[in-house]
Amino acid sequence: MNKSAPVFDPVSRPAHYNLHASGVECIEVVEWFPACLANAWKYLHRMNLKENPLQDLQKSSWYVRREILRRGKLARQKVALDFFCPSSLEKKVSRFLRHESGLRRDLFAHLWMAATHPQDLGSLKMAQIILEQLTSQEINTAPRATLHAQGFSLEA
Repeated sequence: MNKSAPVFDPVSRPAHYNLHASGVECIEVVEWFPACLANAWKYLHRMNLKENPLQDLQKSSWYVRREILRRGKLARQKVALDFFCPSSLEKKVSRFLRHESGLRRDLFAHLWMAATHPQDLGSLKMAQIILEQLTSQEINTAPRATLHAQGFSLEA
């Protein structure tokens, strides 16, 4: 049987959200998440499939910080947070995580925990720490011309 190549569409099925080794499309996970967590996951999901991985890390980090602030505000207002998780989503995330490793796997796992346990800020804070480590690694390995073009100071 001849398996045809996947068909991508820039609007409804962009390649950069569909090429993960797990076969899990980004939207299949993030449509269940609160907005800030969904965006953090989305930027990590695509970071090595678009032209600017450092910027995707920075955007993900920005959304994690926003989610931490949002949850802090809701906690002060004594608003209960809840998350519905269909069993099919757990299976997809599990399959997704099996295709990740190292800090990226840890980061996705913490974002998953933050989504499924919304009362716990610890996973979000760990995600932020890991994002800072990954950003530092990306800055240290990116070509100097790329960093300069992105507005980073190259002076010590």
